Amino acid sequence: MYQLRLADWIVRPAIDLLLLLLVSRWPSRMDRTVQLQYLISGNNRYVRVNLGRTTAAGALMTAKQLLQEGYMDVKICTPRGQILPSDEFGQLEG
Repeated sequence: MYQLRLADWIVRPAIDLLLLLLVSRWPSRMDRTVQLQYLISGNNRYVRVNLGRTTAAGALMTAKQLLQEGYMDVKICTPRGQILPSDEFGQLEG
């Protein structure tokens, strides 16, 4: 027959509560993430890539690098959802 001990009633629940409090106050990884604002996509012969950047300058630099590496159909999606093909990248520079 199972005997109830003091540890079962007080110590274990106290430890569980302490752990719960510590974990709930620990900063989550979601607090440290950076929301990506620009999405750059392109494809080459074998693969399609989707890359995120936080600034327009970073997105433009990445898109131009993909074009130099031979990627086709390179596009930038802005935070407002506008899709810019490679011939319209000048809109981000201006």
